Amino acid sequence: SRATPAFLTTVPVRGAMTLCRWLAALLVMSSSAVGLRSLAPGTQSPGSVPPDESVVDAYTDRVSREAMCGMEDQIDGPSVSEVGKGGTEAASDARAAPEPSPPDSAERGRAVEMLRGSGDHCDIRTVIHPMASAIPQAKLGSCALVGSSADLTGKGLGEEIDEHDAVIRVNRIPTPEYGADFGNRTDILFTGAVAKSRPTYGPSGQSYQDFGGALHTCPWLGHDCPFHTVVLKAGDQYECGSIFEKRFPASSPGWVPSSSDIVVAHQTDALNTLAYLLLHYDEYRNRPTNGFQAFLTFAYACESLDTYGFSGSATMDSHPIWGCHSLQLEHHVMRLIVEGRFPETV
Repeated sequence: SRATPAFLTTVPVRGAMTLCRWLAALLVMSSSAVGLRSLAPGTQSPGSVPPDESVVDAYTDRVSREAMCGMEDQIDGPSVSEVGKGGTEAASDARAAPEPSPPDSAERGRAVEMLRGSGDHCDIRTVIHPMASAIPQAKLGSCALVGSSADLTGKGLGEEIDEHDAVIRVNRIPTPEYGADFGNRTDILFTGAVAKSRPTYGPSGQSYQDFGGALHTCPWLGHDCPFHTVVLKAGDQYECGSIFEKRFPASSPGWVPSSSDIVVAHQTDALNTLAYLLLHYDEYRNRPTNGFQAFLTFAYACESLDTYGFSGSATMDSHPIWGCHSLQLEHHVMRLIVEGRFPETV
């Protein structure tokens, strides 16, 4: 069998099945606002992993919810840089967050029934909600989830990445000169609907950044886009108070393309909330990165998941990373999931 470098992990079936049980429990608890408030920031869920001070970042600066929920900083998780160092510092008027509201009852009911009917197997629609064009019900097979860590430089893993059934990129797509190390294929882009105060999803199409930060837009129809599917991060309901359809696109919440050559979907709000709970999000600390959200999503959606570019202290193109995340904690939790050692109950 092929060697497994430190920055590449495969999610085993046992880890994914544990996630299924976690999501099922969350969905049941979320049937009332009281249930979800019992897991509000500052509390600890029964059986959950307590924050390990040895793996939690010491960063304590706070930014306002308006800044975080509005800017939706594009983060893929390989490194961290403090807000304000070498750039503009975000506003710091921390305000009380609204009480989180439960996930949509219809979505919750569908997800619970699918989980009950499938035993230990998660239906892909439990974690990915279709918006334009159909998504497959079956899992995706072998997947490569690729971040943009500079640690991949010189490793020559591009061909191995491209051999997977599905190649998923987080936030940014490599240009051809990076193909030898990062691969050339992009089947699925996982990104936020807003990045750095700019919408990426809206009537004009789906925007994305390449390595280096150049911005491109794929119209919904008639364009040779470098990816055929986009999965947008959910609405961060636990932090921002609204589900995806009530937040995006900002110009017309709830709008979806009437037709599209690109398959468009978003992560379900319940799974997005689970990421916040697993990391013990509290007053803008331990905010899940897009990379962590993508990891949870495709741990369900793929038969197997290899991760590349989720290590080190620098990104390939040196793009800045917000300091409100605990990447060490994320990697710790990811490792627990990969090893199938995650607690069985929420």
